[in-house]
Amino acid sequence: MARRLLVVTQHVDPSHPLLASTVPKLAALAAQVDDLVVVALSLRPDCLPPNARGRVFGSRTRLGRAAKLAWALAVEVPRLRGSGGVLAHQCAVYAVVAAPFTRLLRVPLVLWYAHWHRPRALRLAHRLVDAIATTVPTSCPIDSEKVVPVGQAIPVGEIPLTRRRRAHRRFRAVVVGRYSPAKGLETIIRGVRLALDRGLDVELQVRGPDLAPAEQEERERLEQLVGQLGLEPRVRLEGPVEWSELPQVFEDADVLVNNHRDGTADQVVFEAAASGLPPLASNICFDGLLEPELRFAQNDPVDLADHLERLARLSVERREQLGVAVRRRVLDEHSVQSWAARVAALAGVAGAHLGVVALMW
Repeated sequence: MARRLLVVTQHVDPSHPLLASTVPKLAALAAQVDDLVVVALSLRPDCLPPNARGRVFGSRTRLGRAAKLAWALAVEVPRLRGSGGVLAHQCAVYAVVAAPFTRLLRVPLVLWYAHWHRPRALRLAHRLVDAIATTVPTSCPIDSEKVVPVGQAIPVGEIPLTRRRRAHRRFRAVVVGRYSPAKGLETIIRGVRLALDRGLDVELQVRGPDLAPAEQEERERLEQLVGQLGLEPRVRLEGPVEWSELPQVFEDADVLVNNHRDGTADQVVFEAAASGLPPLASNICFDGLLEPELRFAQNDPVDLADHLERLARLSVERREQLGVAVRRRVLDEHSVQSWAARVAALAGVAGAHLGVVALMW
């Protein structure tokens, strides 16, 4: 019997500033099944794998989107009975909308959710789904037997191992991600100021989009902070970086810094690690990924400055050793292929049993 999987997601576009990683995830999921159906707000058909087809439920209104999504599910879910499952990707509300159809037809329903926020839709989805797949045990704000860590889905094979052999130049830190208050960027900027005051020749590059009004306000506030601290020559707040540009951004840096609040395993940390660039992070989600010398206290600019100084004092060879070690962990535990196999098992469309999926933890 053919194995089928239906994925409900947001946008399928490799140039999307936030969700480009959806494309390799779908490719890996398609390799686990015979037929893949992608129901998305928007999608580029040329990005779908050969054994996949797409449906779009985008609309100008929330009601219109809900109606089009419900119709797509009403048509597609009956085709999965006895041979497939449904994955609600990233948005808990997708699982809530899908649940009446999957429950009626006894089709497995899995939600992929890795974020600190605990909306009402997530609490409702928890009661309705068969499982919630997440990155690590601390990346989902619900304590339940339904929550299963499956890794982060990093296309390691598409991220080259970079080499940094320019120890003579200024020590460069980079931040990649949205200009969101949740990213804790003020701490990073203040940590760089402290490191400079101690004599470290350091600079910081921030790359990310500011799509929402709150993000635009945060970027403006940070620009003012940079001016107040006299950091204009040393700290650059720049626009987003496309997936294809990431390897170059990583190669030009000595360390990636991440201060995202606890509960979200920020994907860029795994991507930097996959390139061999040592990430310096504060989030508890990375306790199992990073060595103690790559972990600093959250929202603590003094501790961050201490760690930047220690890393800068290391030889290029030692920093590369740290990068290679963390890349190996990403390859072993967080590749997009292993993620897809575990998600497919949860959705009942692969040979593995749920207990086997849980063995990684």
